[in-house]
Amino acid sequence: MSLTEERVSTLRKSDSNEVSLAAHGPATEWTEIATKAAAGVAVVTKALVAGKSHYITAVHASFDDARIDILMWNFDGTINRHQVHNARSFIFQSPIKVTAATAAVASLNVASFNGDISISGYTA
Repeated sequence: MSLTEERVSTLRKSDSNEVSLAAHGPATEWTEIATKAAAGVAVVTKALVAGKSHYITAVHASFDDARIDILMWNFDGTINRHQVHNARSFIFQSPIKVTAATAAVASLNVASFNGDISISGYTA
């Protein structure tokens, strides 16, 4: 599925700083998912694409049991840390731009239980 120019016309660099994006050609939507068994960290990565940027539209994290832990991501140069209570979703009104030709990475600590993490977005 391709995104239109209208869909990618705004991107978020921070909560208070919106800038325009001149999209050239269609964007490619994607979702990356990682599942991790106990005693580790669930890490989800969207590999870099030369000459393009990723735009993150959502991050989802969950556990298979009642747990509280920390979800971390660094998409826009700012480390974001959020507590997760069993499950948590972040859906961004304006996508977060990942630095051009850089991978998008998010992680969830799953020290003694199972966990899932996903990031969704598009590349343009």
